This record gives sequence, C-alpha cells and structure tokens, in this order.
Amino acid sequence: MFMNVDVSGGGGPFPGLLDDAPLGARSGLSGRPGRRIAAAWLRNFSINIRFKSFHNLKENPVALIRHEAGRSWIVAADSRAQALGIAPGQAVADARALYPHLVTEEADPARDRRMLERLADWCGRYTPWVGIDAAVGPGEAGLFLDITGSAHLRGGEAGLLADLARRFARFGLENRLSLAETPGSAWAWARFRPAEAPPILAPGTAAMALRPLPVEALRIPAATAETLRRLGLRRIADLAALPRPALAARFGAELLRRLDQALVRAGEPAAEPIAPRRPPTWYAVHRDFAEPLMVPAALAPSLARLLPRLCRLLERDGRGARRLVFTLYRIDGTTASAAIGTSRAARDPAHLAKLFAPKLETLDPDPGIETLALEAPETAPFVADQSGLMAAGPERGEDAALTALIDRLANRLGAERVFYLAPRTLHLPERQSRSVSALAAPAPDWSAWPAAAAPLPLRLFATPEPVDVLEPGAGIEAPQAFLWRGRIHRRARADGPDRRLGAWWQGEMMARDYWAVTDSAGRRLWLCRKLATGRWLVHGILAPESEAA
Repeated sequence: MFMNVDVSGGGGPFPGLLDDAPLGARSGLSGRPGRRIAAAWLRNFSINIRFKSFHNLKENPVALIRHEAGRSWIVAADSRAQALGIAPGQAVADARALYPHLVTEEADPARDRRMLERLADWCGRYTPWVGIDAAVGPGEAGLFLDITGSAHLRGGEAGLLADLARRFARFGLENRLSLAETPGSAWAWARFRPAEAPPILAPGTAAMALRPLPVEALRIPAATAETLRRLGLRRIADLAALPRPALAARFGAELLRRLDQALVRAGEPAAEPIAPRRPPTWYAVHRDFAEPLMVPAALAPSLARLLPRLCRLLERDGRGARRLVFTLYRIDGTTASAAIGTSRAARDPAHLAKLFAPKLETLDPDPGIETLALEAPETAPFVADQSGLMAAGPERGEDAALTALIDRLANRLGAERVFYLAPRTLHLPERQSRSVSALAAPAPDWSAWPAAAAPLPLRLFATPEPVDVLEPGAGIEAPQAFLWRGRIHRRARADGPDRRLGAWWQGEMMARDYWAVTDSAGRRLWLCRKLATGRWLVHGILAPESEAA
C-alpha cells in the first residue's frame, strides 16, 4: 500500500516549491523574506548512537571516555550521569568516585562523524539543503535544514518538526528542534528557549524572543562568554543595548556578527548561508509510502513511475540528464542509492530505465523504504534529432543506437573502461590523444583533431620499436632494407618525410622524421628517424594502399 505524493519542481530532492517560483527562492539563498531554517540539537548524539540498542535497558548512567598520555577523562555523559555531577572533561577517577558503577566506552569521533553524515543524508527526505552544525559541544551534534518552501509537503512547519522529532526519537536520538529565519536564531532557540515556549519562531519575532536568552546562545567562544558574564553582561538583551563601536573595540567584529545573525539584523537572512553536504539539484521527484516498501521487485515499477515525471521537468526546460541518482530512504534512518550516467543529454524514460535495471539488483530495501527519490544532479542542453521526414539517412538511427550501446556498456562495465580518444594539441603521435570517459561532460570536440599532412597508421604502437638497418637509404631517406621483428623488409616505396617536434616551448628538443614505407610484400609500415641519434624505429602499421586510396 502506498500513498502517491510525487512532487515535481526545482530546488532539490524534495523542494516542494512552486514551478513559477524564482530561481533564487528555489535555492534558499536569495535572502528574500520568508526563509525558514530548522535547527536540530542532538545533545547526547555520541552516547545515543553507541548505546541505542541497549541503553534503555541499563540501570546505570553511561559515559564515553578517552585515554591519552596516561590520563583518562570523560568525553560525553548521558543525562543521568550529568545529573550526578559527571561532566565532559572530568577525570574518569573523579567520575567513578561520584558513581562507582558508571558504564564507560571508548570514544570514537571518526565513527560519530560518519554516523552524523549518514543522518544528514537521510534528512534529504525533507529538503536537499542540509548542513552539519560545527558549533557543538563534546558528544553533541547538530543539523541545519533549510526548509524554505517545502514545509507544506509535511503538514506545514509544525507538522514537519513533529515528524522529524518523532523519527529522531525512533532512532534513539534525544533531540530538540526549532524553526526560525536564520541559522543563528534557530540554533539559539533550540538550545536555550524556555521549556514552555513553542519551538517555532514566527517571522519577525526572533529579535524580541531571543533577548532574554543567555549570551552563550550567540555561538561565541566559552572564554568570551565568561568575560561578558564577569562584566555583568549575561543576556543577549544586555549586549543589544550597548553601543556597537564599544563592543567591537572590546571584543572584535565576531561578537557583533554573531549578535546580528541571531537577531536577524544582518540585512538579508542569507548573510549566513548553509553549506549542504550534497549539492542540491534543480530536477528531482520523490514518492512517499504510507507503509514501508519491503519487496525488492517493487523498485523497478516505482522507478518507472518517477522517470516520466522527471523527464517532463527536463523537457520543460529544454534539457536532458547526464547523470541520475535513485535514492532509497529507509525507516531506520539509512539510505541507499544507485547512479547512472549518459554519454549525451538524455530524457527517454525507457532508455534510462534500462540503464538502471542492473543497478536496482544491488539495492536492499530492508528494513523497509518510506521514501524514494530520483534526481538529475547533472544535466545539459538537449538537442533533438529529426529521425524522420528530412532525415538524411539511416545514420541518424545508427548514431542513436550507438549512443544507447555506449551508455549500457559504460554503466555496466564502469565509466573508466569505456572511453573516447580526445585530441591534444601536441605533435608527437603518442601524445596527440588522451582517454576521456564516455560519460564525461562535455564530450570531446572532434573538430579539434589536426588535419593530417601525411598518412596515419591504423595501429599506433605505444612505444616505437627499433629496427636494424641493413641497407641505408640515400641521405635522410628511409632505409632500403631493414630487419624488424625477425623479418627482413625491402623498401619498394617511401613517402616522406613528415617532421614531428616535441614540446619545444617547454624545453623538449625531441624531433623525428616519419616515412610511410611500403615493402616488397606490400606491407606498409610507419617508420621514424630520431634526429638526435639517427636511430630508425617502427611506430605503427599503415593501411594497405588499396584501402588507403
């Protein structure tokens, strides 16, 4: 059973923005009135993710500790431990003196960071603009979600916060959420608002609501907050009443900046942008399920419903996809995704579905999927080909078939294993081309290949192979007879020379003369002579004269 809530619009995986919304409004960085930022404070994040499977069964308080240089101290403590006076930074021996049965585990900051990044990716089900909060204390974590224009998809702002809080609680995460106009005001309200106060600050109310809060709500260093308290400046209102020049002279511009960000004074709310973990995309659709999707076989039909909707968005703007990402948002807070690429801008749902087909087999829906998303993070202008009526011939259809084949091979074998040879503006043959992935954007410019002044080989050796000259030619001409690969070749005809130079502008003085030599048996070889040493080599094999003609 599912509830079809497909949303099509610009601005990210779940933007919920009207199609006629201005581009800046879609990005969430325009600074227009109405920007809405949700802040999530995960006070005991490190404790929660470490003990989430059995923490509620423990009768004793728990803490994370760290050992270094013969010293052990508390890194994070749960609420029960803090109620007993156990706090971060405290020596483990002192903590056990307060409560001998304290349960401890070694802290793992790297693991905590990975888990937080996974949680931030999962929050993409609400908005693509999810950033990680850097101003957190030991054992804590925080997230910012720019939900501008997308709250109505989740029952409004109150409904979105309630849904997010419920899911965080289900993951075993203690959380406190708030919603305001800027990251600064949302951060302060999430951590320091009165217990009876609502979590949502209406537009224009932050300046008044935040004034009674302590100066620590400004995200300032602890030393600065302590100095302010010694001076009797304990609340934000105390700072706001002082002359700005005096504050700047005593504490620097950083304090004023934090004050303006919290009180929404910095002109435009975008003065403090949120750096999303993943670049938002303009083209995306998603689908919510009323009950978790458990069957892997249901992924292909669900994707088939999303692809036409995404392709219509692309068609509306005259664009095609170069890269697509299909993401599963599971009920346990984890995500899984599959990505495909195309060699040219594409928006044919049937072709894209074929590219996704082998990828879907790698996606595991367990323990259940509640949201599916399809994004096009990379697009390009789509140039439609006229395949009928005025088409010049079957080559147009053949070109489309070749493009489809390249896409299938590159997505199945790996983009690095299917490649083009793109031209380089160098003269030495082995350096005139480079490998470019078939899915690279943009495709190589074939017109950049230099015009050949002499016949070029069908097969070019990676390294020229030396020959033994048996009968030299006259002057600089190719030899009359030479030994190569154990066989004697006698010259019947030779065309040349074609001089090739190294990168002389970089000090490389390498130079070679190339000759197209046809031997008495009709074989055609591409011989070269190094001017510096006079040594002759075979660098490639030319097409027979009948084919070359």
